[in-house]
Amino acid sequence: MTRRPATPAQRSFIEALMRDRDLTGTAYEGHVPDWSRAEFHNASQMITYLKTLPCRPAAQAEPGYYVKGSEAFKVQANKAGTSTYALQWSGSSWEYAPGMGRHLADMVPMTAEDAARLGLASGRCIHYCRALGGETLTARVAALVGYGETCASNNGWAFPRGAAAQREYLSVSA
Repeated sequence: MTRRPATPAQRSFIEALMRDRDLTGTAYEGHVPDWSRAEFHNASQMITYLKTLPCRPAAQAEPGYYVKGSEAFKVQANKAGTSTYALQWSGSSWEYAPGMGRHLADMVPMTAEDAARLGLASGRCIHYCRALGGETLTARVAALVGYGETCASNNGWAFPRGAAAQREYLSVSA
């Protein structure tokens, strides 16, 4: 009987299934196919089995702020709490960024320096999208820092606390 090798289409489909399916606890966990010995019939059986396995859960970014190059993203949970989605900073507001909620999963959260740079460049606090500055002491400090006091406390970023610290900050920054 003549040996019929696995087809290129079978090989490609098996590789895709092995990437996308949860192989934990199966005979295929950590398995690397030996295509030089793979036969058509065995490849068909493998495809049938792999298709029965559940898909791996999609990686998702944790809610928070992220920077990718010069772009800023805000990831938040959907209303049901089952997934996340991302918004991209336009310089004045957050706009929906399709698919980015998954692509940011391994990024480092935005630092206070990143938030300050973006806020100072746009003249707006990136959290609430409000214009920086104003008549109050806190608003004048926010215009120099690049984000507001509430944003700082919500994200663990530095901001002078109290009137004395804010006056000192203004005097040093002037």
